[in-house]
Amino acid sequence: MFCICFGVSNNDVVIGFMQGVVMIPNSFGSDFGDEIDRYTVLVDKNNNEFEVRVERINGSIFFTRGWDALRDFYDIRGLRAWFTVVFLGLGRFLIKKSNL
Repeated sequence: MFCICFGVSNNDVVIGFMQGVVMIPNSFGSDFGDEIDRYTVLVDKNNNEFEVRVERINGSIFFTRGWDALRDFYDIRGLRAWFTVVFLGLGRFLIKKSNL
C-alpha cells in the first residue's frame, strides 16, 4: 500500500501533477515491480476503472498515460486530494480518494 498526495509536497511520491505522471515509491517498486505489466487498472469503491500505462525509467516506476483521466474524473485540478493505493495483484490497484 502507498499513498499519492496531490497539491502537497510529499517525500514518498514525486508528482508531475499537471503532466499526468506519478512516480511510484521505490520501496513499492522493489517489492512488487515484477508483478506489474505495462498497463495496470486502478479501481475505486464504485468499480470505476482507470487503465494506466506503467513505465520504467532509470529503475523507477511511473503511472503515465491514463493517469490524467483519474485526475479529471475526480476533478482535482485545484483541490488537494489524497489517494490511498492498495495493490490487489494481477495488475490491479484499489484506490480511495480523500480530500485534504
